[in-house]
Amino acid sequence: MSSDLPRNRQLGSAGCPTKSAPPFCVTVLSRPITLSRHRFAGVVFAVCCLLMSEIDTSFAGAVSEVGVEVFSLEYAEPGVMKETGVLAGIYGAYTQVTGKRMLRASLSFGGGTVQYDGSLLDGTALQIDSQDSLLAFRLLGGHATDLGSGITAIPFSGFGYRLLIDRLPSTSGYTREQTYLYVPIGVETAHNAGNWLWGVRAEYDFFIQGRNHSHGYQLDVNLIQNTGHGFQGSVYFTRRAKQERKYSLSIEPFFRYWNIDRSEVVNQGSNFWYEPANNTSIYGLRGSILF
Repeated sequence: MSSDLPRNRQLGSAGCPTKSAPPFCVTVLSRPITLSRHRFAGVVFAVCCLLMSEIDTSFAGAVSEVGVEVFSLEYAEPGVMKETGVLAGIYGAYTQVTGKRMLRASLSFGGGTVQYDGSLLDGTALQIDSQDSLLAFRLLGGHATDLGSGITAIPFSGFGYRLLIDRLPSTSGYTREQTYLYVPIGVETAHNAGNWLWGVRAEYDFFIQGRNHSHGYQLDVNLIQNTGHGFQGSVYFTRRAKQERKYSLSIEPFFRYWNIDRSEVVNQGSNFWYEPANNTSIYGLRGSILF
C-alpha cells in the first residue's frame, strides 16, 4: 500500500485502517434504493410527464435564457480535508407556460481550479491544485397561483442530475466522477414592479442516490451513496424588454448546499473503501439574457 495517496482518497487495508478513504464508497452498484424513495421519485416524475403532455408547444408564453455563472465552491470532509476554489461557466434554460402550468428545462456547466488542503495517510500535509468541472441538468414542472398585488407563487418539483468531475494531478492523482440524482421540491415567486420583475426561488433537494467512479493511479472503483439532502436558493431581478428590443436582462445571486452522510465500509479483498461524511457549499452570481 502506498502512502502517497491523499488522505481522503486513501486505499485502506485490514492492518492499517484509514480514518477516511476516497470520497466514494465501493458498494455494489446494484444495491437497492429504499422502496419509499422509488415511489416518491416515480410520482414526481409522473406528474412532470403529465404537465409536459398538456403543454401546447405553439403557445407564445415561451422564454429562452442564456447566460454566464461565477461561483465559489467548497467541498469538505470535516476534520479530514477540504477543496476550495472559484469556477465559471455557462447556463441555459427553456421555460414553457400554458395557462397556470409551467415546465422548465435547464442546463449549466462550469469549471475551474480548486485547492486541495489535506494530508497523506502518514500525516504529511498536502496542498495541491485540482481541476474541477460541474454539470447540472434539471427538469421542473409547476403550477402558478395568483396571490394578488402583482405577486405570483409557483410551487414546483421535478428531477435533478448533478455531475462533479475532480481531476487531482501529481504522481498519485486520478479522476473522480461523482453524480447525484435528486428530486427538487420548492417554490418560486414573481413580483411585478413596473419595468422590473423580481422574485425568490427556494427548494429542498430530496437525495435519491449518489454514484462515484474513480480511475487512474491503479484505481478503477465504483461507489454508491444513499443518504443525504440539499438546499438551494436565489433572488432574481429582471429588467423587462422595451418595445424596441426583444430581450430582457437578468441578474441572480444564488447558493447551493449538499450534506451527504458517510457510506458503509465495504471490503474488497484485503482492502476496504468508504465515503466520508461530506458537505458542499456554493455561492455564486448569474447574469443572463431572456428572449
